[in-house]
Amino acid sequence: MTFQIKPVTICDTTHLDLLLEADPNIQLIESYLEHGYLFEAILNDKIVGIISLSLTNKTTLEVNNISVHSTYQNQGIGLNLLAFADEFAREHHCKWLDIFTGSTSIGQLYLYQKHGFRIVYVDSDYFIRHYSENIYENGIHLQDRIALRKELSNI
Repeated sequence: MTFQIKPVTICDTTHLDLLLEADPNIQLIESYLEHGYLFEAILNDKIVGIISLSLTNKTTLEVNNISVHSTYQNQGIGLNLLAFADEFAREHHCKWLDIFTGSTSIGQLYLYQKHGFRIVYVDSDYFIRHYSENIYENGIHLQDRIALRKELSNI
């Protein structure tokens, strides 16, 4: 499967729907879109995935949001988007790539660790503090956010 990753110039409803699949808080999405970079994965002229990145400081790039359309999941698109984030971070001379996810996001935790991320801390009750509605994932009430970090080599 060959697809392209390219910058998003105008965030439309297709992009927003994908972003909301990974993060149901529209205010948080709008805040990181204001000062970040948005890229789409295109396959046969269709948007199949999206990734939002932002520089948190001179040495760290954060993956704010990553989402792959359900029809195209488990086909390597997510891993390719993360590899793209690695390269983008290196191009911006970053040493670290950070990503955050819910403690109940079993598939995402698997993907991120498979890509070389390591858990660095747990932000207890993050989703209680930042989301007005309860979120249930994999039959579990989501409460805590897990921070993961990957050290990037200069090679």
